[in-house]
Amino acid sequence: MCMTIEAANMVSSLSMPQLTKALSIAEGWLTEPDKDLTIYRGIPTGLLPQDLVHEWQVLNKQQCPFLMSNMLCLIHEWRPLTCRAFGIFRDGMPLCPRPPGKGETLTQKAVIKSDGVRKLVVEFRERAKSRNPGFVISGYIPTLMVRAASPDKLKALIADNKIPSAKLIGVDINLDLLWQPQLDALRAGVGPNEVILRDMKFNAS
Repeated sequence: MCMTIEAANMVSSLSMPQLTKALSIAEGWLTEPDKDLTIYRGIPTGLLPQDLVHEWQVLNKQQCPFLMSNMLCLIHEWRPLTCRAFGIFRDGMPLCPRPPGKGETLTQKAVIKSDGVRKLVVEFRERAKSRNPGFVISGYIPTLMVRAASPDKLKALIADNKIPSAKLIGVDINLDLLWQPQLDALRAGVGPNEVILRDMKFNAS
Protein backbone atom coordinates (compact mmCIF):
# COMPACT_ATOMS: atom_id res chain seq x y z
CA MET A 1 0.00 0.00 0.00
CA CYS A 2 1.09 3.57 -0.56
CA MET A 3 -0.27 7.12 -0.47
CA THR A 4 -1.48 8.92 -3.58
CA ILE A 5 1.33 11.47 -3.23
CA GLU A 6 3.91 8.65 -3.25
CA ALA A 7 2.43 7.17 -6.42
CA ALA A 8 2.49 10.62 -8.06
CA ASN A 9 6.11 10.98 -6.99
CA MET A 10 7.02 7.61 -8.52
CA VAL A 11 5.27 8.41 -11.80
CA SER A 12 7.00 11.79 -12.06
CA SER A 13 10.44 10.51 -10.98
CA LEU A 14 10.95 7.15 -12.72
CA SER A 15 12.85 7.26 -16.00
CA MET A 16 10.65 6.84 -19.07
CA PRO A 17 11.82 3.23 -19.70
CA GLN A 18 11.20 2.34 -16.02
CA LEU A 19 7.85 4.12 -16.03
CA THR A 20 6.71 2.40 -19.23
CA LYS A 21 7.61 -1.00 -17.81
CA ALA A 22 6.11 -0.24 -14.38
CA LEU A 23 2.81 0.94 -15.86
CA SER A 24 2.63 -2.12 -18.12
CA ILE A 25 3.12 -4.35 -15.07
CA ALA A 26 0.62 -2.31 -13.03
CA GLU A 27 -2.07 -2.48 -15.71
CA GLY A 28 -1.48 -6.21 -16.13
CA TRP A 29 -1.78 -6.73 -12.37
CA LEU A 30 -5.02 -4.73 -12.26
CA THR A 31 -6.77 -6.77 -14.97
CA GLU A 32 -5.16 -10.18 -14.44
CA PRO A 33 -7.82 -12.83 -13.65
CA ASP A 34 -7.50 -14.36 -10.19
CA LYS A 35 -9.70 -17.22 -9.01
CA ASP A 36 -9.68 -15.76 -5.47
CA LEU A 37 -10.88 -12.32 -6.58
CA THR A 38 -14.47 -12.61 -7.76
CA ILE A 39 -16.15 -9.34 -6.71
CA TYR A 40 -16.36 -6.74 -9.49
CA ARG A 41 -18.52 -3.78 -8.49
CA GLY A 42 -16.29 -0.75 -8.82
CA ILE A 43 -14.59 1.25 -6.09
CA PRO A 44 -15.50 0.31 -2.50
CA THR A 45 -16.68 3.29 -0.45
CA GLY A 46 -16.69 3.86 3.29
CA LEU A 47 -15.53 1.06 5.56
CA LEU A 48 -14.19 -2.11 3.93
CA PRO A 49 -17.28 -4.19 3.04
CA GLN A 50 -17.37 -7.52 4.87
CA ASP A 51 -17.52 -9.58 1.67
CA LEU A 52 -14.29 -7.94 0.46
CA VAL A 53 -12.26 -8.70 3.60
CA HIS A 54 -11.19 -12.15 2.37
CA GLU A 55 -10.14 -10.84 -1.05
CA TRP A 56 -8.23 -7.98 0.60
CA GLN A 57 -6.40 -10.53 2.78
CA VAL A 58 -5.58 -12.62 -0.32
CA LEU A 59 -4.07 -9.58 -2.04
CA ASN A 60 -1.99 -8.70 1.00
CA LYS A 61 -0.34 -12.13 0.87
CA GLN A 62 0.62 -11.95 -2.79
CA GLN A 63 4.09 -11.02 -3.98
CA CYS A 64 4.53 -7.44 -5.17
CA PRO A 65 4.27 -7.30 -8.99
CA PHE A 66 7.28 -4.96 -9.12
CA LEU A 67 9.62 -7.62 -7.70
CA MET A 68 11.39 -8.94 -10.79
CA SER A 69 12.50 -12.53 -11.44
CA ASN A 70 16.06 -11.57 -10.42
CA MET A 71 14.60 -10.51 -7.02
CA LEU A 72 15.32 -6.84 -7.71
CA CYS A 73 12.62 -4.21 -7.25
CA LEU A 74 11.74 -2.26 -10.39
CA ILE A 75 10.76 0.86 -8.42
CA HIS A 76 13.27 0.46 -5.58
CA GLU A 77 14.75 3.96 -5.67
CA TRP A 78 11.29 5.56 -5.44
CA ARG A 79 9.51 2.90 -3.35
CA PRO A 80 6.93 4.12 -0.80
CA LEU A 81 7.27 4.19 2.98
CA THR A 82 5.58 0.82 3.49
CA CYS A 83 8.22 -0.85 1.31
CA ARG A 84 11.04 0.97 3.06
CA ALA A 85 9.72 -0.32 6.40
CA PHE A 86 9.68 -4.01 5.43
CA GLY A 87 12.25 -5.96 7.40
CA ILE A 88 12.79 -3.05 9.77
CA PHE A 89 9.60 -2.53 11.79
CA ARG A 90 8.33 -6.04 11.12
CA ASP A 91 9.30 -9.18 9.26
CA GLY A 92 8.40 -8.70 5.61
CA MET A 93 10.30 -11.71 4.27
CA PRO A 94 7.37 -13.56 2.64
CA LEU A 95 6.31 -10.48 0.66
CA CYS A 96 9.55 -8.56 0.12
CA PRO A 97 12.56 -10.87 0.47
CA ARG A 98 15.29 -8.24 0.37
CA PRO A 99 18.83 -9.57 0.92
CA PRO A 100 20.18 -9.29 4.49
CA GLY A 101 22.17 -6.17 5.23
CA LYS A 102 25.34 -5.93 7.31
CA GLY A 103 24.89 -7.77 10.61
CA GLU A 104 21.53 -9.27 9.52
CA THR A 105 20.48 -12.84 8.80
CA LEU A 106 17.58 -14.30 6.82
CA THR A 107 15.49 -14.48 9.99
CA GLN A 108 16.75 -11.43 11.90
CA LYS A 109 16.45 -8.03 10.28
CA ALA A 110 17.44 -4.65 11.66
CA VAL A 111 15.09 -3.16 14.22
CA ILE A 112 14.99 0.51 15.13
CA LYS A 113 12.86 2.38 17.64
CA SER A 114 9.75 3.43 15.77
CA ASP A 115 8.74 6.40 17.95
CA GLY A 116 10.91 8.90 16.08
CA VAL A 117 10.01 7.46 12.69
CA ARG A 118 6.29 7.42 13.51
CA LYS A 119 6.47 11.13 14.39
CA LEU A 120 8.10 11.91 11.04
CA VAL A 121 5.50 9.88 9.12
CA VAL A 122 2.64 11.63 10.93
CA GLU A 123 4.24 15.02 10.21
CA PHE A 124 4.70 14.08 6.53
CA ARG A 125 1.06 12.99 6.23
CA GLU A 126 -0.21 16.18 7.88
CA ARG A 127 1.86 18.42 5.61
CA ALA A 128 0.76 16.51 2.51
CA LYS A 129 -2.88 16.65 3.63
CA SER A 130 -2.69 20.42 4.16
CA ARG A 131 -1.61 20.84 0.51
CA ASN A 132 -4.23 18.46 -0.90
CA PRO A 133 -6.45 16.05 1.10
CA GLY A 134 -6.26 13.51 -1.73
CA PHE A 135 -2.49 13.15 -1.29
CA VAL A 136 -2.80 10.93 1.78
CA ILE A 137 -5.44 8.55 0.44
CA SER A 138 -3.86 5.08 0.48
CA GLY A 139 -4.27 2.19 -1.91
CA TYR A 140 -2.32 -0.51 -3.72
CA ILE A 141 0.84 0.75 -5.41
CA PRO A 142 0.02 -0.48 -8.96
CA THR A 143 -3.51 0.95 -8.77
CA LEU A 144 -2.39 4.38 -7.59
CA MET A 145 0.42 4.49 -10.16
CA VAL A 146 -2.07 3.93 -12.99
CA ARG A 147 -4.39 6.46 -11.35
CA ALA A 148 -1.58 9.04 -11.32
CA ALA A 149 -0.29 8.38 -14.85
CA SER A 150 -3.49 7.45 -16.71
CA PRO A 151 -6.63 8.42 -14.76
CA ASP A 152 -8.83 8.16 -17.87
CA LYS A 153 -7.60 4.63 -18.55
CA LEU A 154 -8.27 3.63 -14.94
CA LYS A 155 -11.79 5.11 -15.12
CA ALA A 156 -12.46 3.16 -18.34
CA LEU A 157 -11.22 -0.12 -16.83
CA ILE A 158 -13.43 0.45 -13.77
CA ALA A 159 -16.44 1.33 -15.94
CA ASP A 160 -15.91 -1.86 -17.99
CA ASN A 161 -15.71 -3.96 -14.79
CA LYS A 162 -12.18 -5.12 -15.64
CA ILE A 163 -10.71 -4.67 -12.14
CA PRO A 164 -11.63 -6.64 -8.99
CA SER A 165 -13.00 -4.30 -6.34
CA ALA A 166 -10.38 -5.42 -3.80
CA LYS A 167 -7.66 -3.87 -6.00
CA LEU A 168 -9.51 -0.55 -5.92
CA ILE A 169 -9.61 -0.16 -2.13
CA GLY A 170 -8.58 3.38 -1.19
CA VAL A 171 -8.90 4.82 -4.70
CA ASP A 172 -10.68 8.11 -5.36
CA ILE A 173 -10.76 9.05 -9.04
CA ASN A 174 -12.73 12.24 -8.45
CA LEU A 175 -10.01 14.16 -6.60
CA ASP A 176 -7.63 16.26 -8.69
CA LEU A 177 -3.94 16.25 -7.81
CA LEU A 178 -1.88 19.42 -7.66
CA TRP A 179 0.68 17.66 -9.86
CA GLN A 180 -1.84 16.56 -12.48
CA PRO A 181 -0.54 18.85 -15.30
CA GLN A 182 2.92 17.29 -14.97
CA LEU A 183 1.49 13.77 -14.75
CA ASP A 184 -0.76 14.36 -17.76
CA ALA A 185 2.28 15.50 -19.72
CA LEU A 186 3.84 12.06 -19.25
CA ARG A 187 0.99 10.49 -21.20
CA ALA A 188 1.72 12.93 -24.03
CA GLY A 189 5.38 11.93 -24.00
CA VAL A 190 6.58 15.19 -22.45
CA GLY A 191 9.01 14.89 -19.55
CA PRO A 192 7.61 16.28 -16.28
CA ASN A 193 10.66 18.47 -15.74
CA GLU A 194 10.01 20.24 -19.04
CA VAL A 195 6.45 20.99 -17.94
CA ILE A 196 7.63 22.31 -14.57
CA LEU A 197 10.20 24.57 -16.24
CA ARG A 198 7.59 25.82 -18.73
CA ASP A 199 5.14 26.61 -15.91
CA MET A 200 7.86 28.41 -13.94
CA LYS A 201 8.65 30.60 -16.96
CA PHE A 202 4.96 31.33 -17.47
CA ASN A 203 4.45 32.27 -13.82
CA ALA A 204 7.54 34.47 -13.78
CA SER A 205 6.46 36.52 -16.83
